Amino acid sequence: MFETSIAFAVTAVACLALPPLARRWGLVDRPGGRKTHHGEVPLVGGIAMLLGIAVAIPLTARPGTNGVGHLLAACLLLTAVGAFDDRFEVRPRIRLLVHTLAVLVGASAFQLDRLTLGAIFGNGTITLVGLPAVAMIVLLTAGIVNAMNMIDGADGLAGIVAIVALAAMAALEAAAGSYALAPVALAGCGAAAAFLLFNAPAQWNRRARVFMGDAGATLLGFLMAWVALGITQGPRPAAWPVTMLWLAALPLYDLLWSIGRRALRGRSPFEADRGHLHHLLLDGGLGVRATFAAFALLAVAWAGTGIALQALRAPQWLSFALFIACGFVTFWIVRILPASAAFAPAWRRDSASTGSVPGSRGSAD
Repeated sequence: MFETSIAFAVTAVACLALPPLARRWGLVDRPGGRKTHHGEVPLVGGIAMLLGIAVAIPLTARPGTNGVGHLLAACLLLTAVGAFDDRFEVRPRIRLLVHTLAVLVGASAFQLDRLTLGAIFGNGTITLVGLPAVAMIVLLTAGIVNAMNMIDGADGLAGIVAIVALAAMAALEAAAGSYALAPVALAGCGAAAAFLLFNAPAQWNRRARVFMGDAGATLLGFLMAWVALGITQGPRPAAWPVTMLWLAALPLYDLLWSIGRRALRGRSPFEADRGHLHHLLLDGGLGVRATFAAFALLAVAWAGTGIALQALRAPQWLSFALFIACGFVTFWIVRILPASAAFAPAWRRDSASTGSVPGSRGSAD
């Protein structure tokens, strides 16, 4: 847990030190449009988390751990373009191009020309070789990167989802008797937890003091995808690929829902709207704190389900089928939760206390 403490401490200090510089540089999120927060909020969470991770990982990586340099180079590239996007706005196609380049840089730490997807259809293990493997790695990694960006639309959501996913990945690797990538996952947990000190819709944060911006959301998404790739591939994988879907269930469900919804309406998948999961909860009457609590509970529930299915050695095709089914369950829960007489009245008042629903500037949502 040493890596968690280092990343936490460095990120927390950076979150305190960077806001004055962010205001000087104009790296702030201003209210207006879909953004209902109060005042200008520094968009330094992503830079702060990068600093925490960049200090913690080299200090705590185990001897023989490969790919740390590739990982940090990719994280730097993603955070840089994300911060530039937060300040000036970057066209979606350019962002995707940079994301693809970062994925190739980071994933080159592993075997790019071979990807095992598991027995998700019940007809034996699916393994891609050559160019299809590279294309699938880029597609899946870029997908989770942008999915995390999309759910970063209310205080604390991307942070808590990343903590649950990365902690679960570290636990799965430890249970398998391997600790090569656990320090990376735990460093990410520490950085995200420190960010939540300044952004979570808790009593001590009457208003969010920093946002992570596109820089932070894409950084956390890439970190999740990179660790997931490392622990599911190779001669002795620590987890099934399908289990990784469960760990990132909420951002993936939201991504697929957004693409499908916009396609049916004949709109670009990059065009912003208020149809995301967190928007449905907020527009249904839940406050920011209740939305954060709902996301945290759902993230833990779906991650626990995937891990349990793997531990019980359930067929991988069954885990995949249940993952798809639980996507519909998630939307059903999101629809009925605000109307629940037992839940909503006690939580609808909380939005006034935090007052921060950012909808990160320049995000692909």
